[in-house]
Amino acid sequence: FLDYLYLIGFNIASIVLSFLSVKILTKILTAEKYGVIAIFLMVTQVAAILIFSWSDMVYVQLGKKEFEEKDHLRETFWSRVITVSFFYLIVFISAITFRFKISDYIGIPYWGFWLLSLYVIITAFNNIFTQTFQIIRKVRTYGFLQLVEKVIYLLLLLLWFGMAKHCAPVYIVIVLTINSLIMFIINCNRMSIPFFFPVTVSRHSLRRFLTFSIPFILGTILSYLGRWADIFLINHYLTKGDVGVYFLAFQLNSIFVTISISFGMVVSPRIIAIHTANRVDLLRKYFINILPLAFLLWGYFLSVILISFKWFFPAVFNKDYNSALLPFSIFFIGTSFNILTVSCGSILLAYRKSWIIFRITVITGLIYLIGDLILIRRFGISGATVSACISGVFAGAWTAFAAARELNISFRSILIYSFPYLSVFILSQQEIAPPLKLACYAGLILIGWVHIRRLLNSETTQILKSIKVPLFT
Repeated sequence: FLDYLYLIGFNIASIVLSFLSVKILTKILTAEKYGVIAIFLMVTQVAAILIFSWSDMVYVQLGKKEFEEKDHLRETFWSRVITVSFFYLIVFISAITFRFKISDYIGIPYWGFWLLSLYVIITAFNNIFTQTFQIIRKVRTYGFLQLVEKVIYLLLLLLWFGMAKHCAPVYIVIVLTINSLIMFIINCNRMSIPFFFPVTVSRHSLRRFLTFSIPFILGTILSYLGRWADIFLINHYLTKGDVGVYFLAFQLNSIFVTISISFGMVVSPRIIAIHTANRVDLLRKYFINILPLAFLLWGYFLSVILISFKWFFPAVFNKDYNSALLPFSIFFIGTSFNILTVSCGSILLAYRKSWIIFRITVITGLIYLIGDLILIRRFGISGATVSACISGVFAGAWTAFAAARELNISFRSILIYSFPYLSVFILSQQEIAPPLKLACYAGLILIGWVHIRRLLNSETTQILKSIKVPLFT
C-alpha cells in the first residue's frame, strides 16, 4: 500500500511539472509554432499505431500471466521486442521515400525526419519498459520514473532556451528526443536482468503474441486516428495557430488523463490475479463499492481543477491561448468517464473478452472520427472537443456495462456518480450571480459528502484490504 501512496505523490508532482513545461512552451512559442509541435506529435502517434501501440494490452495480459507462472517474462518480452523492431523497419524504410513531404507537412527542416525516426523507436522501447514495470509490480519505480522524465524535460527546456522569447519548433523536437534518450538509458539501468535473460523466444511464442494482438489492431488504429484526426482536420480547415490553441487544451487534459491511466495500471494486475484465483466475489464487491467511490472522487477532483483554471488561466497563459479554456473544460467531461474505461477494461481483459474491448474501441473511434468530420468545419476547435467528449462518455459507459454483465450485476447506479463534474461544467458556463453560484457549489459538496459517507464504510475498507489496491491514484 505504501507503493500506491508514493504513486499518488509522484502523480501530483508530475502534474505540477507538466503544467510548468506547458507554461514555458506557450511562453516561448506562438500559437502557430506550438501547432507545429502538435503536428509533429500527431505524426509520431501515427507511427506508434503502426509499430507498437496495437500490442500494448496483449503485452500486459500475456506478460502478467507468464510472470505469475514463471517469475519472469522472457518469452513475452522478447516476442514484443522482435515484433516492434520488425514493424519499425517496415515503417521506417517505407517512410524514407516520403521524408521530404513529411518534413514539409510538419514544418521542420528536412534533417528533422531522421530526428523523428529516432524519437519514434526510442519511444517504442520506453513504452515497453513502462508496461514492464506495471507487469512486475514495480509501482514505485514506475511512478518515480514518470516524475524523473518530467523533471528532465523541464530542466532541458530551461537549459536550452533560458529566457529566450522565441525559438524554432525543431529545437523543441530536439529536446523531446534527448529527453526520451535519457529515459531509455535510465529504464535500461532499472531493469532486472534475470527477468529478461537469457533470450527466450520461439515461433510458438511469436505466433501466440501476434494472434492475441489481432483483435486490437483495427481498434487501436481507429482509436488513435480518432484521437489525432482532430489535429489533422483543424490544420486542414483552419490554421496552425488554431492547432496550437487546441493542442494546449489537449495537453492540459492529457496531464490529468495520466492519473486515471495510472489508476488502471495499478488495478489491472490485481484484477487479473484475483480472477485467476477465482475470487469473483471480490471483483463484484470492487465494482459495487470501490469503483463508484473512485468515480465520484475523480469527478470532484476534476471539478476543483476546472474552477481553479477559470480563475488563473488568463493570468498564466498568453492572450493567444485564452480561447483554449472552453475546449479544455469540454475535454474534462470525457476524462471524467475515463476512470470507468480503464478500470472496467481490466475486468474484461481478466475474463479474456478482448473482442468486446475491440468492438468498443472500434465504435468509439468511429464516433470520434465522424464527429470530427461533422463538427470541426462548423464549430472549429470546440467541435473537436465535443467529439472527444461524446466518444469518451460512450466508451466509459459501454465498458462499465460490459464489465457488469460479465459479473452478473447492474451497472446503472454507477453512472449516477458522474454528476459532480457535469454539474460544475454547466454552472461554469452560466452567467449566475456569485452568491447563487456559491450556494450551488455548496449544495454539490453536501450531496457529495453524503454519498462518500455512504460508500466509504467498514465493508469498503475490508474490500480494499482484501483486494490490496488503493482507493484513488
